[in-house]
Order: sequence, then C-alpha cells, then structure tokens
Amino acid sequence: MKNIYMILPISGAVGITSVSLGVIHTLQELGVNKIAYSKLFHSPNDKGAGNTAQQIFHLKLIEGISTEEVNSLLSEGKEDDLIEKVIHTYDKIDTNALILEGSRVDENRVSQVIDINIGIAQALNAQIILVDTIEVAEKYKSVDARLYNALETYDEQDSVLGFIYNKVNAPKYFNSRNLFLTKEKVNDNKAITVLSKCKTFSKKPLAGCIPWDANLATFTTYNACLALDGKYINEGEASTRRVRHIAIATRTVDHIIQYMLPGALFITGGDRDDILIATALKEMNKQKLAGVILTNNAQPNKSSLLECNKALSKGLPVFITKEDTYTVTQKLYQLNNELLLEDIEIVQQISEYVASHINKDIIKSTLKTQRKKKKISPVYFRYQILEKAKSLNKTIILPEGKDHRIIEAATFCHKKGIAKCILLGEEDKIRTTSKNYWIDLPSDIEIINPFDYADKYAPVLHSLRKKKGMTESLAIDTIKSDIMVLATLFLYDGKVDGMVGGASTSTARTIMPAFQLIKTKKDVSLVSSVFFMLLPDKVVIYGDCAVNPNPSSKELAEIAIQSADMAKRFGMDPKVAMISYSTGSSGSGEDVDKVIKATTLAKQKCPELLIDGPLQYDAASTMEVAKLKAPTSPVAGNANVFIFPDLNTGNTTYKAVQRSANVVSIGPILQGLNKPVNDLSRGALVNDIIYTIAITAIQSS
Repeated sequence: MKNIYMILPISGAVGITSVSLGVIHTLQELGVNKIAYSKLFHSPNDKGAGNTAQQIFHLKLIEGISTEEVNSLLSEGKEDDLIEKVIHTYDKIDTNALILEGSRVDENRVSQVIDINIGIAQALNAQIILVDTIEVAEKYKSVDARLYNALETYDEQDSVLGFIYNKVNAPKYFNSRNLFLTKEKVNDNKAITVLSKCKTFSKKPLAGCIPWDANLATFTTYNACLALDGKYINEGEASTRRVRHIAIATRTVDHIIQYMLPGALFITGGDRDDILIATALKEMNKQKLAGVILTNNAQPNKSSLLECNKALSKGLPVFITKEDTYTVTQKLYQLNNELLLEDIEIVQQISEYVASHINKDIIKSTLKTQRKKKKISPVYFRYQILEKAKSLNKTIILPEGKDHRIIEAATFCHKKGIAKCILLGEEDKIRTTSKNYWIDLPSDIEIINPFDYADKYAPVLHSLRKKKGMTESLAIDTIKSDIMVLATLFLYDGKVDGMVGGASTSTARTIMPAFQLIKTKKDVSLVSSVFFMLLPDKVVIYGDCAVNPNPSSKELAEIAIQSADMAKRFGMDPKVAMISYSTGSSGSGEDVDKVIKATTLAKQKCPELLIDGPLQYDAASTMEVAKLKAPTSPVAGNANVFIFPDLNTGNTTYKAVQRSANVVSIGPILQGLNKPVNDLSRGALVNDIIYTIAITAIQSS
C-alpha cells in the first residue's frame, strides 16, 4: 500500500464525508488508480454511503469496525486491541491509496477516540488531514487556538498533511419559524480574512477552503419521508424533487404565501386544509414545490384532497408522519447537515465541488515518494511480529511445560497459528495444571516427556562435551536433571527451530547450554542480548541488559552492531546511541573513554551505520535536550537503539523503565547464536511469552 490518508474532524458537524469524497476525487484527477475507501468506525446507517461512493468512483470499499464494537472495547479499556483490529483490517490491502474517514464515535469518548486515531495513524503510517469549519462571527484567535491545539495533538510524528476548512460561512439557518437554506447571504471574504491571520498555517498548510453552497445542501422529498418514517398520501415526484426551503406553516395563508417558492417543503398539521389547498394552487400555477408534510398522524379532509387532485397528479408529494412539528424540523435539520450518500446525483456534485477547492499540489506532493516510518508504534510492532511468525510456521520448544503461563501462551500460539509449540513435561501433570487454571489446552498440541529422550540424546551430549569431561553416565544424569539441556539438544538436533525458557529458571541456567551446544555464529565474537521496549508511542531497543557484565570497547562495538542488525530485522531504521554519563566531551574518565573507543570501532566496521556516542540518555532520547547538549549529532533526540556501557547500567535501566512506566518489555532476546534461544524474565506475563515465541520464530528464518 502506497499512501494512507486519515480524514479527521477537529470539531463536530464539519461535513467529514464530503471532504473524504473530495479527496478521493482529487486523487483520481491526479491519476491515482486502485483507491480504497472506508469509514474507520461505522454505524448501520453508513452502508449506503460506501455503496454510493463505490458506484461513483469505482473504488474498493472496505468495511471498518462497527461503532458498537468500538464503544464496547473502549468501555473495557481495550484501546490496544481496537488499534490492532484496525491494523488487521487495513494493513494488507492491495491499493495505491486508502482514504480512512474518521469519526468522534461517542461524544462521551472524545479523548479516547483521539488517542485511538493517533495510535492508528502511527501504526499505519498514515497522513492526517484535519477538517474544521468556521462560523460567520468567529474571531481568528479562537480559530487559530483550535488549529494549534489540533496540530499539537496529532502531529507528533509529522503526520499532519494540512487542514481543510469546509462549509465556510454556512448560515445559521435554524429558528423556530422558518428554515431557509438560501435566504441568508454569506460573506466568503470575511472567513477567508479570518483564516489568513491564523499563524498555525505557517506550520501546516491550509489544504482546502470550501465555501458553503446552499444548492448542494439539498435532499429529496423522498429522503425526508424516509427519515421521518412517513406514509405517502401522494408520492408523486418525491424521488426527484429537491428541498431548497423549509417552512413551518403555523400561521394563516396570507402570512406564508411569500414562502411558497420552488423547492419549498411545508410542515403543517393534517387539519390545515387551507395550507394544503394553497400549496396545490401554487403547484397548478407551475410553481414546483418540494412537497407537504402533515404532522402528528393527522389525516386531511377527504373533500380537501379532492380539491387538490390536479396538483397531486402533477407530482406534488404529500406524506403523513406521526412526529410533531418540532421533531420533524429537528430531524430535517440533521438531515440537511449530513451527506445523503444514497443520492448519487448530489454526491457526485459535492465531491466535484469539494475537489475544486482543494490544493492539488499538497496532495500531489504525497504521491512522489513513499512515506517512511519515523517510529514503529508498539501496537503495530506486536501485530507485525505475530503476523510474520504466522507466515513462517516454525516449531518452538518450551522446556518449562508445567508452568501455567507457558501452557496458556502455547495454547494461544497453537490456536492462532503463531508457532507450533512443543511442551516439555509429563502430560498428565501439564493437563491437570491447564484444567486448574481454566486453560483450554488443545488435544493435538505436542507434549514430550523428557524422561523418554534421555537415552536418545545422552550420546549426543557426550560427543559434544566429552573434551570438557562429560561421560556417558553423566550425560544421562545431566539430561534427566536439567530440562534446559534437553530442550537445547532438541534445537541442536533440528527437531525444533527455536527455544524459549526462563519463566521459572535463572538466566544463567537457561542460556548456558546454548553457549555450550549451539555456540556462536562464525562471524561474531560474543553472544549479547537486547530488550524490545514498547514505550507508549514508539518501540526502542536496549542492549546489552542480560549477558555481558563489563564488555570491552571491542565487545561494546560488537553489541552495538548486533543490536542495529536486530533493529533492521524487525522493521526499524536503527539510530544507535552509545550511552554514558557524559555527552560528547562534557565529561572524562575510563568509562567514558571506553564508550568513545567503542563508537569509533563500530563506525570503522560499519561506516553506513548511524551511530553516535557518548550520549547521556536524555540527550539520546529527547529532542529538546539534544538541541542543547548535542546539536550536531545525527542520532541525539531520535535514538531508537540504546547501548549501555555495562550490564549493571543496562539491567537497572530496563527494569526501572519497565516497572515505573508500566512498559511492556520483550526479552532478553539473544543475538549471535547459531540458532535462536531466548530467555524470559521470571516475572514474565503470558503476553511477554507469546511475543518472545513469535520473535524466536522470526529469528529462526
């Protein structure tokens, strides 16, 4: 997929669908084909909207997520689940451009939905077009403040493409007596003058300014009858007559005769025979009215209807509704503020009109180059690794099969197709544990009793370790007493693609057999580790926080290169910060010198790698600090790979961030081994285990 555009409202009733269709029309004018369109969150009434758009533009229509499901997930606090569902819906669509129409969903959830929209934009790498409207009497300071706040909210990753102002100078046409769509003249220049003063447009451009056009704010009498659940006395030309004026006929005929204009729709009681006859006379006088609505289920007099026969035969629509006059007026007001997307004629006109007021150069600029992701959002990262693992169909062995967290994670991975999981342990004990924890363990998941394999793998272990004093009898005892050794032998033998352990075992016991049996790759000098830290708005890598206590400069350079390669493997563009208590030349000492030398060695070995150091953590991670402490650094403020000078610093930092900021951390993920073996924290949650299994599967490919 090349370009994704999210059309999001800043305030209410901005005509978001009109703008979305205008952007689609603009893209087609610019020669873009294979366009897809979707309402991010849709109600049952939105189905006709997409169908009409599909007919006009011949685009691919994608059904978004229902507002009912959205509100349900938000009420349960499952924002990440909602974003992941959105990603799953749109991520693999084969299209050159995708238009996602946003919505406020529920007025009580505005702040939540804004956060969701930001999360979706980050995850899909979408460009946001913010849509607003301006009232006739509004001052530029209030408009500019609203613009600025919206930009501050949405533009964290330079996601905002620009602003579009719709329905500029729309009249305040509703009052208790008459609703006139064209009577009030507007001053377009006033709104444009107000917008021209707004300073926010110096940061992001005004991509469109769409004046209110009363001729496009019309609907058919048929639409009105449908919205009011009306019953026709005479349908006539209801499907083709457009409502241009609405009049509430509560006074005598002589007071309302002036409003009997072409396109007028009259609201009156069924007992007002004088109004009905007067509209019929106007119809006979070649004045095509939009029709008559009779309220409160009141039936007109039969003799009066006979007097109107000629007018009715000429097509004058008349229908009855059970609603009262006030409710009818309110519903028609709302109808007039919504784009009636079943009406192909008006939708075509509106999309062309909106497109004619959009700055095509701004849209065109997005088509020249593929937009690069500046950050990978945590939700997208999780989604990405699960989807990638599913496509690989790898087998992962889990030596701690009796741990309920391992059983639950294996069950999830098995059912979702993330990996084929093998549980080591006695089957009856594992199934008993699963029942005790209400885990629906699949009957076909593979469970291996470790005691059945001691004799088979003892010769292998003896052969591999005999130079280190391993005897045949000791090999059997080692396999029976140390489940990690047996699991590692399965990996060595090629029965499985990777191993994940450590939920109830120390890091040393988990990874030592891998060092002894799997060993390091030919081109690396050491094994190191990283943690994927899923911060609230981005994913970063910390290394080494689990394996090497006090690496030398050469080893630290190797860790940096390995960690950068890991970042690339998982879709990140590595910017490596070598962390120290000093930034640049601000400090000195043996520890700083080690980081300086390591940075130099890494640059010499990988000159294309974006790496800098020494940097303090705040200078590496925060742009405001970077501008003060390291203004010329290519990494400072934007680092996504943090290399710590020693295990003490790295492990302390990762745990502090994880626990204090409630951050998901995946790891330690080992790097440098011939085959993937990964360790779990003994406090690992089920989700941590699931994602570690997925990463291990990807590492094995």
